[in-house]
Amino acid sequence: LFPLDLHASLLVIYGHLFNCFDDALVIAAARSRSRSVIINPYKQPLLGAMLHLSYAGPCLSDEIATVNAYHFWQRRRQTQNEKEWCLSKGLSLPALKEVHDMVMQLRQVGSKMGLCLPPGHAEKGRRLEDKLKAVELLAASDADECVTVSLGLEKTATATELA
Repeated sequence: LFPLDLHASLLVIYGHLFNCFDDALVIAAARSRSRSVIINPYKQPLLGAMLHLSYAGPCLSDEIATVNAYHFWQRRRQTQNEKEWCLSKGLSLPALKEVHDMVMQLRQVGSKMGLCLPPGHAEKGRRLEDKLKAVELLAASDADECVTVSLGLEKTATATELA
């Protein structure tokens, strides 16, 4: 159902299972594209390797470098001249935009499968929604003597208090 090859689709499913869905989407989207999000200047392989290492960190992983570069761009993408900013940081704006479009497409498919919220919704909303569902389940149950639930709001309540 994902518009990906088998291995990339499995990566996305495992990303959901291991609570790293967003990063798995970025990796799968980047692997489905032929261009890297990190610039590798022609005739300057050492510069390309240094740029790659700066995004990969100590793990030296291509995938981690891609995820870090994508998230770095995401946090700062509304700069005045995005193209110049990307070039100064060693990032390919066209490749980043392709990966972003693919991530949004994969999020849309994932939301239809119940794996995530549709594009544009914050993950905080998902976590709060899951906590509220847990509260509703506890409130509906009769075993409320010892059961407590943390709402993430610096307050703990029993099922009786919530009902």
